[in-house]
This record gives sequence, C-alpha cells and structure tokens, in this order.
Amino acid sequence: MIRVMLLLLTASAASSTVAPAGFIGLGIMGDGMAKCMLKAGRPLHVWSRDKAVCERFAASAAKEEGYASVVIEESPAAVVAAVERTYLMLPTPDACEQVYSMDGGVLEGLAKGKQLVDCATLRPGDMRSLADRVKAKGGKFVEAPVSGSKAPAASGSLIFMAAGDRATFDAASDDLAAMGKRSVFVSESVGTATKMKLVVNMIMGAQLAALAEGVALAEGIGLSASDLQDVLDDGAMASPLVSLKGPLMSRSAFDAAFPLKYALKDMRFALELDEASGLNLGVSGAATSAYAEAADNLNLGESDFSAVVDVSRKPKPVVNDLWDGEVDEMAYFDEDGDSLSDDQPDWRDVRKLKALFELEATGISDPFKESDSETPKGGDEADEDLDPPLAR
Repeated sequence: MIRVMLLLLTASAASSTVAPAGFIGLGIMGDGMAKCMLKAGRPLHVWSRDKAVCERFAASAAKEEGYASVVIEESPAAVVAAVERTYLMLPTPDACEQVYSMDGGVLEGLAKGKQLVDCATLRPGDMRSLADRVKAKGGKFVEAPVSGSKAPAASGSLIFMAAGDRATFDAASDDLAAMGKRSVFVSESVGTATKMKLVVNMIMGAQLAALAEGVALAEGIGLSASDLQDVLDDGAMASPLVSLKGPLMSRSAFDAAFPLKYALKDMRFALELDEASGLNLGVSGAATSAYAEAADNLNLGESDFSAVVDVSRKPKPVVNDLWDGEVDEMAYFDEDGDSLSDDQPDWRDVRKLKALFELEATGISDPFKESDSETPKGGDEADEDLDPPLAR
C-alpha cells in the first residue's frame, strides 16, 4: 500500500523515538487537535475523507518548526493497522458509520490490542454500537467527545469527557493533555460520556439562543450593542461564550467555528435523551426550534451557530383573529401574507402555550377554541402578535 511520507523537523533527536499514533478526520476540529499532537512530538499516520485535506494538513504542519512527522495513509484501515492507538474526529453518525464500515474502513484494520479513541459527538447508542464492533475484533474502545470549538482545538484547550476502557484512557493521557486542558473519565460504560457531552451542548445551545434574542431585542429597541456587551461582560452572565459570540452576532460575522447544523444535531440528540427521562425541557426545545429555523429556512446550517440571532431578527408573522361573535379560529400568516399550513411541526404547542399566557387577560381561556363569551374582553389585546413559527 502506497504511503506518502512527509518528514518534518523534530524538536529533538529523542522525539524520533516516540511511537506514532493515528488520526482520522482532519476537519474543523481534527486539524487543530492533530497539530497539537504533532507539536507535542507525537508522529501521526493520518487519513481524511478528502485526500486533499490530508495534503494541506501535512504541508501546513511541515512549515512549523519542531513538529513531528506525518504519514498520509490510503485508508482508515491502513491508519489503524500502522499504529497502536488511533484517534477519530468525525462530524456525524453517518460519517462515523461510513468510515468504520467501508471497504478499507476502521474495522478492517483492527486486531487484538488495537486502541481507538473516538472524539465524535453521536448518540449514546451509536457509540455503544461502535464499541461493541471494536471489541468483537479484539480492540479497545474509549469515547472521548470534547467541549470546545475551532479555537480551543487549535490551542490545545479542549475538555475531554471519556468513558470506556480505562487502561486505554490512561495510556492516552499525554495525547489528551496535548490536545486539551482537562480530561474527565466519567465511566467505564460507553455512552455515558456522550450523554455528558449532549447535556453540555444543550446548555450551551440554549444559552446562545437566549443571548441571540437579547442582542436582537437590543438592536430592535435602539440600544447600543457595545453597551449591552459591556454590561454582560462585567456582570454575572460573563462567560467566554458571551464575550466571543455577542460581538460576532452584532457584526453578523458568522464564519464557522462550530457550524450551526452540528449544534442543531447535538440539541436534537439531547432532546432524544429527554424522551426517555420524561423531564420538562421546554427552554431547550424552543432553542432547538430556533436552530432548526436557522438551518432549514434561513440556510444558515454551514454558518457558525451564533447565526441563530438572525431568527430573532426576522419580522414577526401577523396573527389574524377571525372574529364572528365568537373565536372561530386563529389564522396564521407570515410577513408576506401567505397562510401557514395547518400541519406545521411542533412549534404550535409552544406557541399555543405562549398565546394562552398572553391572552389570559382577555377572558379567553383557550384562544384555539371557541370562547364562552359573545365578545372578547380586552379589545386589541387579543390581536397581539405571536412569535414566528419555528420548524423542527
């Protein structure tokens, strides 16, 4: 099998004795993570779904003084076969399944004692399925999803949440330290770290959606975005997320550090966990709807997830109450006057609840069914606009 070997300058003669590792997936996150390992002196055998990505990665690393060597392999199986331990950073369940199961995939390269550390954010069941197939081949498996985006990946300041084979996790400690500022081993049960990651990203997604609404509201009522940012940065809500994403929202600078489509994926996966728990996660559900609106209707899936602010910047739809002595129906129209379909996704449940609270003072107990009174109380209050519908 052909290998393309690029010899890079090493920090010292001793670094040439360091055993190589594998790295599969050199995208937004993987590029920075793998370069942190090279900088720490770990030679790498690499593969990515686009070979040109590997070539750019190796060429870029070759310009950096002190980086270890890079071997571009022809397949995932070749990477796994060439080294004892391989790291993977792939974006979606489908991508992972393809890379594991394809001809020349990860599973073909496995043998007894081979170690995999998978850093993807999937569903717990996805991770358990991968782990079971790795173990069936005699391999060792650790799930290690990360908290952090492009900049922390490049600077080696990610946070790893790990579960699975403890001995593999311990053996990987130097590499994890090169790529991150902290590693937390949460359980030997695969899937547990993924649950932790989904909870973390659900909190982050909901927080960013709230920040987006605040920025949009401030703009809409004539407040200074800079003044708002100063107050947030010096108050109890100060955080790296707020200080970084707030100004980007104000400038509509949405170059992807964490693509919105992946934030939406993670939020949806987190809400799938809620289906089993039976908890009330209404805030996160509404935030997920906002990301879906941004991805599906505003075509912002490839933009940074801070682009969710554009959902709140959209004009509200007009809600017409068709009065005929009683409340016969609520007719929904968008800003162009087009009627919205009756089979809109589950935003209606949220909006019904909001409408009920907003119109409670009118004496209408349920604005979506006929009123017991002949005329609505409160006059124009019953014509108050609702928020725009959000797609799933």
